[in-house]
Amino acid sequence: EPPIDTTNDSPEFNGTGFRKSINVPESAPLIALVSRLAIDLKLDALVQAIDAMEILSLSHPVKLVIVGDGPARAALEARAERVNKSRRREVIRFAGAMLDPRPAYAAADIVVGMGSSAMRAMAMGKPVVVQGERGFCRTFSPDSTDYFLREGFYGIGDGASGARELAEQINSLIADAGERAALGQYGRETIAGKFSLSQAGDLHLDIYRQVLQERPRYPVTDAFRSAYL
Repeated sequence: EPPIDTTNDSPEFNGTGFRKSINVPESAPLIALVSRLAIDLKLDALVQAIDAMEILSLSHPVKLVIVGDGPARAALEARAERVNKSRRREVIRFAGAMLDPRPAYAAADIVVGMGSSAMRAMAMGKPVVVQGERGFCRTFSPDSTDYFLREGFYGIGDGASGARELAEQINSLIADAGERAALGQYGRETIAGKFSLSQAGDLHLDIYRQVLQERPRYPVTDAFRSAYL
């Protein structure tokens, strides 16, 4: 996975202004999703998130803010507008592309996403539900850490609709503020300990030191092959 700048992406970043700008009171759960609105690799997860909000909005004053742009935006906006009209309020908002999406991460109570987007949210101390293709979704927690460290912050489901499963995972986080805080802290510690820029720098320096300390040994056959070529 790419290294994360855990100095700039930190829990100290204030998202209050962004939250006010999209008219979400502190008492309402705000879910953030930062992604390219692409057809390949991303579309399944984006549709899944919109459909999950349709389910959750029956029992919570929840709002999903989608940050990003791309060729799938028009189709996704049409799907979201259907949800907004059915609930007679803005459940899903498209914020467009942001050069710096940290205000959205910081304002959110929960973040859904994949890859470096999920990792940046974790670095900022947010509980994260990691998405993937074909309905995959799983909350990052001590129980799922080994999976994500092995497979990356992504996954492929069984092809069944994951909207209900995503809604259930988000719902459990909405219901437990203590769990949200604990998972946010755990995610921050994981990223800072394993994926920070300083960790990546140390890893590279260790490789350079090893190469400098261990002279390579070339077999005689390599010399003959080089001479022949």
